[in-house]
Amino acid sequence: MELIAHYSNTPDLLSDLRRTVDAVTTIMVEADEPDLSTTAPIARDWRVKDRLASSDIDQLVESFKAGVTIPELVAHYGISRSSVKTLLRQRAVRRRRSSPP
Repeated sequence: MELIAHYSNTPDLLSDLRRTVDAVTTIMVEADEPDLSTTAPIARDWRVKDRLASSDIDQLVESFKAGVTIPELVAHYGISRSSVKTLLRQRAVRRRRSSPP
């Protein structure tokens, strides 16, 4: 109501506002359900376990145990550093301490 009161002193703006309100109301009444196809998120496999096969995860863990570094695993498997660390932690693999320079 405040919006209409603000525009009520200028008849040309008020008529534009009423046309807009009527158009929006008509659109809302005509559409029984909103079209969510354009706003719904695309189904993607974001979890690492969904993107990598169990055998790949096993190989990642074994590679790390054999001395492959985390940056090398990140590059090879195309996952983030934090994902590699999470997978290692879930498999109870102790991380190596980096040697001093």
